[in-house]
Amino acid sequence: MKLHDFKYYALTLLAGIFSVLWGAHEPHAGAETYAAKVIEAAEQGSPEAQCELGQMHHEGVGAPQDDQEAMRWYKKAAAQGNANAQLNLGFMYDQGNGVPQDSKQALFWYGKAAEQGTPEAQFRLGEIFAGGLGVLQNEEVAYAWYSLAATQGADKAAKRRDSIAETLTPERLSQAKTLAAALQAEIDSKKTMPSVKNAMQKNTPH
Repeated sequence: MKLHDFKYYALTLLAGIFSVLWGAHEPHAGAETYAAKVIEAAEQGSPEAQCELGQMHHEGVGAPQDDQEAMRWYKKAAAQGNANAQLNLGFMYDQGNGVPQDSKQALFWYGKAAEQGTPEAQFRLGEIFAGGLGVLQNEEVAYAWYSLAATQGADKAAKRRDSIAETLTPERLSQAKTLAAALQAEIDSKKTMPSVKNAMQKNTPH
């Protein structure tokens, strides 16, 4: 664990203790202390704190609601490889929150988070390829991403996967299962993932 991450966890733990000890007497003291510690850790470079601060700005809880400020902190955390920030960036671009809606950027950031095994990002990629949202529709690729999310307990992904399976020929279903296995193997190996990128890029209109 990096020093700034250790300090972030220590500070948030301390904030939680303050909240328990004094929250009953000063209802907002714990929340204010927590927000201050998150901001301090974020400014010191902790990606976890930066992601948390981005979410605080996005939701308007503990910080002023400001999607552009949320984007700024998400980007800082995502650049350091924080999967939750990458997922949140994908969502912000997908929905056009704080930035113009951009399907390619959404695909890129969902892909980054999905490569780290984030089930919600994998589900979102399934939705993108199933619906042809900014990419060429590809049910085999959609099946593969839904399948990866489903193996981590995402019930909605399992339902989508099974629905697509009913529409595929045995040959196409076999190809989809092979792709899912290949993607999972590469995620598990934590290596550079050319086939994951190819599965996305070859279906992206130029």
